[in-house]
Amino acid sequence: MKTKKQELPELFRIVSEKRNEDGSVTWEVEYNDDFKNLYKKSTGKKRATEKGMSKWLLEAITKIAKE
Repeated sequence: MKTKKQELPELFRIVSEKRNEDGSVTWEVEYNDDFKNLYKKSTGKKRATEKGMSKWLLEAITKIAKE
């Protein structure tokens, strides 16, 4: 039986993680073209920007964490 991790393609990768003094975490993330296309399709945007993709990813992670 496959786990969820095995079923999902690798759309992004966390390259580094920095713990900030205020307790928050800053990640450096690499995105592939499939992630960019998923972002554009999901948001209706024509261009994928670092700022937009970062915000979208953070919102998705936050939503999942609250479930």
